[in-house]
Amino acid sequence: FYSPVQIGGEIELLNKIEFQCNIQAIRDCICIAVPRKIIEEKYLKDSKFLEMMYLHIRIYIT
Repeated sequence: FYSPVQIGGEIELLNKIEFQCNIQAIRDCICIAVPRKIIEEKYLKDSKFLEMMYLHIRIYIT
């Protein structure tokens, strides 16, 4: 289970894998979807965004 604030689909985004995501919540939550094209065009060259992605992914690898 994810706890606030979490990212879904980060590995697929970085590996350029096509994906679909289904989210099921056990409590009230807010989900924000950002189109992949926007992420690829604006944020994959942004060092602060990439650092945040790295820190998020590192939690699940270790």
